[in-house]
Amino acid sequence: DRSEALVKGRMLYQEVRGKIARGEKSRSLITSKLIQKYLASEAKKISPVPKAGITQGTYDVKEGYLRIWQRFIDEKNLSNQAIENLSTDIGKDFPYWLQTQKKHRYKDTPYSHEYINSAVVEVKSMYHKFAVANRYISLQNTPQFERLRVQPDSTHKRDLLTEKEWIKLTTYMRTNAYLKPDGRTDLEKCKRAIFREYMLIAYATGSRVKELQTMTWGDIRINPQDTPEDQKVMRLLKVRSENSKTGRSRTINAPVARRLERLKKAYEDMGMTCEPTDYLFRNVNYAQQSKNTSWGQSALTRRLNNVLEWSGVQAELDRTNRKLCLYGQRHFYVTMRLRHGINIHLLAKQIGSSVLYIEKNYSHVQIESNTDKITQGMAKIKTLEEMD
Repeated sequence: DRSEALVKGRMLYQEVRGKIARGEKSRSLITSKLIQKYLASEAKKISPVPKAGITQGTYDVKEGYLRIWQRFIDEKNLSNQAIENLSTDIGKDFPYWLQTQKKHRYKDTPYSHEYINSAVVEVKSMYHKFAVANRYISLQNTPQFERLRVQPDSTHKRDLLTEKEWIKLTTYMRTNAYLKPDGRTDLEKCKRAIFREYMLIAYATGSRVKELQTMTWGDIRINPQDTPEDQKVMRLLKVRSENSKTGRSRTINAPVARRLERLKKAYEDMGMTCEPTDYLFRNVNYAQQSKNTSWGQSALTRRLNNVLEWSGVQAELDRTNRKLCLYGQRHFYVTMRLRHGINIHLLAKQIGSSVLYIEKNYSHVQIESNTDKITQGMAKIKTLEEMD
């Protein structure tokens, strides 16, 4: 009725007046609309060039975090509540609520504190760097968030093979049982040969998975400074800036000449050529042979899981509660190079990382590999201790 309309009109007037007084836009947003606008602004930053914006993968992760925040708001029955009317304490409950949620994958393990804190950071960024900056809400009305405590641990989180396991795996991948199994098609035998070379090249270069997936034959060259003997073994592999995580190009020097020759032969046996623009690791399915399509990461992962199982290495991984992924190739390479005394500055350039990152994540390897240096000059102390 008229009285009720007057009351609601006054309330709306006070609300709009208050927003304007706080320097906010007059129109209110609910959480779903805020998320929609924020993601639209982030989508404009997507760039194929690293460090020139955000990657599609980063955008997808952001979207995933905000879907969780929307689910949290829905469960609190606050879906239709304007963002400025949400309690500022609402964000403090978010990380503890997320701890109780079931994951869609790996359901037997809870969300890690690192993952939860990353979700908190993204939601907080949406309010502070977008909602406040664009005057949808004032700073005093933004939700306050808490982060879960995380035990500091700078070591890398991925498992890797031991030297003995690597020898066992590669020995199996050289056998006819793997390369020429009875009853398999020529296409499957070709795929196995290509995957073997992928593994050997990956573990000989320490490249990131994407770097090898996007490398072409035109990125390979002989080093003119090498001796004739070294030129039979070594090759320079260029990682282009657009395919590098750091956004900077680099050159890898690695003993992969024979691997590349065998890789090229595998394609030639299928009637495929290796032009400078062709990927090193191409999809060889009959429907794709005329196209230049790189092998996908999921296909590489499936083949990795198979060879681990067939070679018997997976049984050892299970026994020691380890799980190997494609990225393990990079950590194996860094670990082995450090153990064999490579200069850390040279290694940083080879893998496209920083000395600080290597020291931070692989300090234990450096200590383990320098027993002689650490104990240098301690013979006298040992003699005194024995006399004590």
